[in-house]
Parts: sequence; C-alpha cells; structure tokens
Amino acid sequence: MNPPSRLRGNDGDAGAPRERSWSGPWNEQELRELSPSEFEELVARLYQEMGYRAYKTRDSRDGGVDVIAESMATAAKQKLLIQCKHTESESVVGVPIVRQLAGVLSNTPDATNAVVVTNGAFSKDARREVQNSRIELVNGQHLLHLLNQLMSKHQPT
Repeated sequence: MNPPSRLRGNDGDAGAPRERSWSGPWNEQELRELSPSEFEELVARLYQEMGYRAYKTRDSRDGGVDVIAESMATAAKQKLLIQCKHTESESVVGVPIVRQLAGVLSNTPDATNAVVVTNGAFSKDARREVQNSRIELVNGQHLLHLLNQLMSKHQPT
C-alpha cells in the first residue's frame, strides 16, 4: 500500500523520503492510511493548533498515553493525557481502553483531563463509561471536523 499522497516525496514517488503536509482537507481514507506513529503526530499537531503545547510520548512503555497537551494559558492550567487509537478498518474502541486511561489519569496528579482520539468509533458502553468523568472521546467524524476546521487554515491559496 502506498502512503497517502500528502506523505509522499516531492515527485510523488512512494519510496522517496516522506515530506509531511499536515494541512487539510483530510478525509477518512487518508486517516486510515497513516501509520499509528503518524496518527499520533497528527493528533499532537492538532492540539498545538488548539493552543496547547503538545508532544508525543515515547513509542513504547507510554502507559497508554501517546500525546501530552498542556494549556499555555496562565489562568487555567490544563494537562491532557491523550491516547490515540488508530485503525485501518471500521473497528470500534471499547471500554477496556477507556478504563486503562482512567487508571492512568487517576495516577497522574498533575493531569486535569484525558482524551481518547480515534479515526474510528466508540462503543455505546465506552460512551456511557465516560459520562460524568474527566475523559473525553473524539471519534473519527469529530476528528475530521477539527482537522479540517483548524488545520486547513495553513493550506496554500
């Protein structure tokens, strides 16, 4: 499978070094074609566009946290623990992922909230699990909306 066109070399050669263009518009297929690491990088860049200082964690032994985003506002400091669940198919993220992140959140005193971001969907039980909690779910449709709203402003005219 070739990488998405936005990740190919300048001449369109899939074997050339990747030059990333993170600007929109994005679609479901392009999200599915990203590697898990590229998906995490995209989410970090999205949170940067939202005004956070965001960065990827180490690729292994991250405790389920792939991106950390800290608000840059001085009045209301926020630290978000973000778990990215990338899928190449139409799979659904379930309760175990939410519970794992809830455990990490409860053991991270300086974290204010947590977010699970997927390019897919969440099960009904996962959505129910986060009610009245400090965990937000961002499904693929909402992610595309955010990407195309916030990151397309950098697209050349």
